[in-house]
Amino acid sequence: MNRLFTSNLNIVHRGSLLLAFVMACLLAQQADAAKVPEIRGRIFKGSGEFDPVRIGIDAFTVKDPERLGMQGEDLAREISSVVFDDLEFSYLFESVRPDTLYLRIMGLTQIDERGWRHLGAEYLIDGEVDLDGTELSVEYTLNDLVNNRRVFKRRLKARSDNVRLLAHVLSDEVYQELTRRPGIFQTRLAYLHGSGNYKEVHICDYDGENDLAVTA
Repeated sequence: MNRLFTSNLNIVHRGSLLLAFVMACLLAQQADAAKVPEIRGRIFKGSGEFDPVRIGIDAFTVKDPERLGMQGEDLAREISSVVFDDLEFSYLFESVRPDTLYLRIMGLTQIDERGWRHLGAEYLIDGEVDLDGTELSVEYTLNDLVNNRRVFKRRLKARSDNVRLLAHVLSDEVYQELTRRPGIFQTRLAYLHGSGNYKEVHICDYDGENDLAVTA
């Protein structure tokens, strides 16, 4: 009897430990959920509907268009395009393009903040590109259109041949500011390319760009 009683006690003890472990895991999950940025809680509506935050990506301008000409326009266009694709890739955000119809109706060359609100944007990214020799710089702002405030204004620099990297850094800064979590847009991927016995190791950006074979 004593042995059976002791065995039963051990089973109860193990069950209590298992229950305590499960409860600890649940409490840890709740604690992690509490740490999730406020933006995450707002994205999922009470009905369970997915509602990403809408960010307007304005066409970046060129600081000195006469001096930089088409090269400056191409750099500005590429930066704004990469940032648009980066944030659109994230399930947390939905990128909003400028509405050319709105521009024509309002007789504007660039959408104002009222226009971005009309398009449903809650945040707005705009920027200005400059090039000094081989040094590329972009000064950009993140604006909160809902609360009518500037979140920040920053400047980034890189070599002109690293334009996509600069744009990914910009996207990561915006992502981290709004979610309090590191972005993934500077991530590099490694993969095998080839068939049969011949394969090469390649690396590329997370979006498949800047593909490079590192073995031959």
